[in-house]
Amino acid sequence: MSESASKSPKRPRGLLKTKKAGKAAEEDGGRSSKRLKTDHDAGDAEVSVDSTEKQDVTLEDWDDLKELFENALEALEGENALVAAPPLLRGLLHECDRFIRHYPDPTTVYVSTQDSKLAFATIHGSALFYMARIISVRPEIASADEPQNSSSWFEAALKIFGSATEGGDNTTTATESDKTWRARLEFTWGLAILEKQDEEADEGEDEENGEEEGTQKIDSAASHFSKGVKYLTVPPSGGDSAPKARIPLGPAQTLITAADALYAACQEVSDEPEQARKRYNSILETLLTSQFDDSSSTTEDERAELALLRGKCWSAIATTHAEECEEGLAEGDETAWNSEAATAGREAFNKAIDLFRSVLKASNQKERDEESEAEALLGEALLSLGNLTEDEKAREKLYSEAKEYGVDVDAMDE
Repeated sequence: MSESASKSPKRPRGLLKTKKAGKAAEEDGGRSSKRLKTDHDAGDAEVSVDSTEKQDVTLEDWDDLKELFENALEALEGENALVAAPPLLRGLLHECDRFIRHYPDPTTVYVSTQDSKLAFATIHGSALFYMARIISVRPEIASADEPQNSSSWFEAALKIFGSATEGGDNTTTATESDKTWRARLEFTWGLAILEKQDEEADEGEDEENGEEEGTQKIDSAASHFSKGVKYLTVPPSGGDSAPKARIPLGPAQTLITAADALYAACQEVSDEPEQARKRYNSILETLLTSQFDDSSSTTEDERAELALLRGKCWSAIATTHAEECEEGLAEGDETAWNSEAATAGREAFNKAIDLFRSVLKASNQKERDEESEAEALLGEALLSLGNLTEDEKAREKLYSEAKEYGVDVDAMDE
């Protein structure tokens, strides 16, 4: 799980696993360099590059670009991401700009290969996206000539993704490579929308835009995630005979990252109960299906994370039902105990409770904090189910169990 950044973000950043403060990368040891404006449309961003730039772009350069992207992704997952990743991402942006200067359509460089036409835009946009993430956590990492506002970087990434798919859905997926690149583009696109919205909320811009625009962005991100799922390859169980992509996309972790971001975004908006249920059900039906649970590539930790997210969604759905039921009870309507809302709420809470229990059971063999997220959520779900239970003995039993997971039930009566 990600460490907490010094700037408390509204949602976990997922793929960027480390938020630890790190020293800025050491200065270039006095090499001859020049400042060069980039073409990646991130405000006035500039990067430092060698004064002796290659004057042509070849297929070998394309292979080098993919390798550099792979190295950058590995650095982002490492323990010193804030130190190791920025130089690699800046190198990617410089190379992407160089490709564009030589070829307005960079895909012509590798047209003879099996690589997807969306591969270049995916690399270009992803490099901007990850720089945005880093700068959102540590603005001082931006050089004097780069935007220190991460929204500018997110916006640049969104423009790249939009331009790459302009004029059509580009749904041709003739090869596994096509599917891998398209899935990566769609998932990164959706995350960029949500995380840009996060930054705007932190800066007070979200209030100016209004909640309606915020919900539209959530729907847009969900649409991109839905498209990404269509192209996310499920590794076969019981063997590794299938050819592997050079830059693989871990399906389970990708879904976890997207679902986590979408769930957090849904928590920030005050939808009507029916609309809220529709959003959480969409997460369950699109991103948290069981298709990856039995895959040989899915780890036990990932299965637990998937179960935890499913539980959180079911708990959120149950809460919307409970709120409707509690309105009736508050007005003295005893029939509310057996209302459709109460019944649906109890069913949803029970599903959430079973999932939270499965997470705790899976982690029994590991060291874990006493106040784990699953325990806290389980306690809250038991308490809420008790509030929806008419039978006093059954209700008190649920309250008693909730206490075992740290819930101060007595304080609820105060």
